[in-house]
Amino acid sequence: MEKLPIGRAGFALHHAVVFDDIAYGCWRDGGVTSLDVRDPSRPKLIAHRNWCPPFAGGTHSALPLHDRNLLVVADEAVGDISVEPMKHTWILDIREPSNPVTIATVPIPSEQDYVRREAILVRTISGRTARTPS
Repeated sequence: MEKLPIGRAGFALHHAVVFDDIAYGCWRDGGVTSLDVRDPSRPKLIAHRNWCPPFAGGTHSALPLHDRNLLVVADEAVGDISVEPMKHTWILDIREPSNPVTIATVPIPSEQDYVRREAILVRTISGRTARTPS
């Protein structure tokens, strides 16, 4: 069995998105898989990609854009940037389903310091809107 990096709890399927008989599964620190699910009782692995390590992991959601031969995959941050490394959104070329290739990451906003910026959260409580400083 593969040893996990210090601080890693393991791999678990967050959820899968099914499109055109392909299930795209996001596995937290285990990356993303694509499975042929034409026969749901016998799924077949098409491909697996994992960027953790060297990147921080937390793979959360996949959005297949089959008309463009692209897959957008978002890693989820669950802690403040001062506590855990930056998480990324990845763009993969899936023209060849058995060999998805990372072609880009979505740029990280630089126009604001979102960690230090005081934010206003809007919450709906019993049909009312309340403004609460963070």
